[in-house]
Amino acid sequence: RAVSFSTFHYFNKSNYMIHNNNNNSINYINYFISGGITGFIISFIETPIDLIKTKLQIQIFRSSMDKIYQPQYKTTFQCFLHTIRTNGILSLWQGWTGTAIRNIPANALFFPMNEIMKHTISESLQIDQSQLLISHRLVSGAIAGLCYWVGTYPLDVIKGRMQAQSYDNRMNWIQTAVSIYKDGGINQFRKGLAPCAARSIPACSAMFATVDITRDYLKSML
Repeated sequence: RAVSFSTFHYFNKSNYMIHNNNNNSINYINYFISGGITGFIISFIETPIDLIKTKLQIQIFRSSMDKIYQPQYKTTFQCFLHTIRTNGILSLWQGWTGTAIRNIPANALFFPMNEIMKHTISESLQIDQSQLLISHRLVSGAIAGLCYWVGTYPLDVIKGRMQAQSYDNRMNWIQTAVSIYKDGGINQFRKGLAPCAARSIPACSAMFATVDITRDYLKSML
């Protein structure tokens, strides 16, 4: 997440400096472009992390369903080494296409919606964004989190399935999407949305508020 926030604010500042029209208006296009670029860049970092997490989760699930199943690895590092030794280091980026296809629109909504909500609230109250209360920041982060999951959850389902496949039997993005649809129709792309959306409310509200408070504090120290 540190990379995500740093990347977004870096590109948003760069776009602002290039396209600023010397007034106080907010160029929302800058937000969406910066968010999309952020999603693309962090997909290279997130893919190996999500792949290892998925492999470990599958192993836990199989162990709970089959008492005689013998796990291939006990730790994250063992899973990491097993993946590289079995299929090569590039196999860590299995499902990268799915991650990028999810991340670009997801982050083009995620970060901008938080900024847009803070801007909207501060304008409605006729105060500077630095004067926003914690509650305002929490609400902005919660809405951003909901937009992330509700707006792009089907893409996350496809990404997850791509990484859950064995490396030798992996399918591309379109093949995976078709396979999911054949398993149960359009509803397959919505399974698990409710708990993810519910989780995003406290998680994202706390995350964005914490980042804002930390950034404001660090700025005050300079």
